[in-house]
Amino acid sequence: LQQEIAQLRDQLELVSRQQPSAKPGGGAPGSANPPGASAGDPQEQTAYDGAMDLFRKGQYKEAAESLAAFTALYPNSQLAPSAQFYQGSSRYALKDFKGTIEQLNAMVQKSPDNARAPDALLIIAGSQIELNNRAGAKTTLQRIVRDYPTTPAATTAKSRLQLLQ
Repeated sequence: LQQEIAQLRDQLELVSRQQPSAKPGGGAPGSANPPGASAGDPQEQTAYDGAMDLFRKGQYKEAAESLAAFTALYPNSQLAPSAQFYQGSSRYALKDFKGTIEQLNAMVQKSPDNARAPDALLIIAGSQIELNNRAGAKTTLQRIVRDYPTTPAATTAKSRLQLLQ
């Protein structure tokens, strides 16, 4: 376990070195962060930003690895739910649908009140459809409508439920 953590730290250090150090105007605060969430530790924020840069560039395999390293190193970070969300999204982009479901279910279970939870459930439903689990997708979509009725994800879930009828 310690060896694995050391490897993850090395990966994170590598990612943070690859990230451009000077952003004009300090970058767009909160662009990929949940509203009001940022890391108190500059090293933690740099690690998160580096992983998110990979995601934005479409380097999903590297992004998933960096986000996994981030959540392993900073499991109690305010940014951890967001990192888990983007890790699951990266897996979806890589067509790792079982991994997507596992990752995003863990995120929703740990942070059900997070703003990204209903979107995570939508991605889970999409993964279930890709795996030909229409009953599971229907249940997940119904859960979004039930648990998050006022979100845009609920509107999307309602229209997808009609398609599954």
